[in-house]
Amino acid sequence: MKLLTTLSLLAIVSCGASLKPGEQGNLGQIRNAVVAPASSAIKSGVSGLCQALRDKETNFRLTYLPSNTVFNFDSSYKDCTNNTQTSQVKTRLVESGTGLQFNLLSGQYFSMGLETATNGNLAVLCRDISNLTNPMIISGSTALWFDFVPEGLCDNGNTNTKCLQMEIGFKQPSEQYLVSITDRYDVSIVAGNLSGMVKNHLRTDLSTCAAGARIESSSVFKGISAN
Repeated sequence: MKLLTTLSLLAIVSCGASLKPGEQGNLGQIRNAVVAPASSAIKSGVSGLCQALRDKETNFRLTYLPSNTVFNFDSSYKDCTNNTQTSQVKTRLVESGTGLQFNLLSGQYFSMGLETATNGNLAVLCRDISNLTNPMIISGSTALWFDFVPEGLCDNGNTNTKCLQMEIGFKQPSEQYLVSITDRYDVSIVAGNLSGMVKNHLRTDLSTCAAGARIESSSVFKGISAN
């Protein structure tokens, strides 16, 4: 899936207004990428999110690597023809050449990478928070917008969760950007071994379907268990 291994992110906002859960913002729309400094509120939210991701990497290495702990997920995948498949997924934490990752033990349609502050799709936000812009021009042809869901609308009002929404747009001949991918990450920020765990990831992707169709994939963390 385009950009999944290098970036991936979730539904965004236009004109600074936050989306409600399940909304896909400007998906399929043309946007101008007027780069501006991110607001202090956004920077504060990103700072807290990135700290949780840093804590996760430390805690996961100490607690779950190596171990027989299994990370369990419910995953679903809807293709361009609206055919939906679901699967129960089991993974185990491993160290790869690029950092920590989930190794698939069983199941299908798993869309959730292991996110840390230095590796994975959310790491792009953590690299230089003081100079963070919104949107970000990831390359000459890709723009990324992002925002947080208000606390009252995030994870049923759970203040121990941050819900991040993003849009990915690809540059068109007009020099504007077609928003082709939206992602949403619900991330636990509660202190403990699972701080920084992505509880839910939802992606909607127009980039590989015929006009008017889309791919939707989601993975929901269900907990850990012994092998």
